[in-house]
Amino acid sequence: MTNRRNIPLPSINSPEDAARYAYRTVSNTAIDIARRSTREKSMLMNVSLLSPAAPSVESEVTAKVFVETMFTKVSEIVARDVSCPGCQQQIVLAATTEILHLVLIEGESEGTRGQTWFDDVIYETVDRFTQDMGILPAARRQRKSRCKRCVMDLIALGLSELGYRRG
Repeated sequence: MTNRRNIPLPSINSPEDAARYAYRTVSNTAIDIARRSTREKSMLMNVSLLSPAAPSVESEVTAKVFVETMFTKVSEIVARDVSCPGCQQQIVLAATTEILHLVLIEGESEGTRGQTWFDDVIYETVDRFTQDMGILPAARRQRKSRCKRCVMDLIALGLSELGYRRG
């Protein structure tokens, strides 16, 4: 007798594919449960859980939900607050969003370690937005520096409003 339990899925041809499928299924289910818990305000996140000694599915889920919550919080802050008069809100939001996307995609990998990636993302975003403005190179460098401070302030404010404190 054949049923769903003993017929393999068409896209799974090896034990490795099956393991990847199981991991993805568990991860997606855990993310859905964590999102639901966050919406219900019944889950308290501890910042120490975001950087465990041995990464696990649970810690990855917590980190993903945290970054998604940061997306929401940063968008709320930009919608209600006026940023630095020298920076355009769209540049600051675009750079912050790109940084959060990198954190979400890269996670704990070597690609996001170090200091230069943060600067690179901001500089590329400023270049992309100011490319056709005819700004002198010195003014562009100053704008990059100013926008970097605004992005850092926006991330810090988002973390603060979510209840995270440094130290």
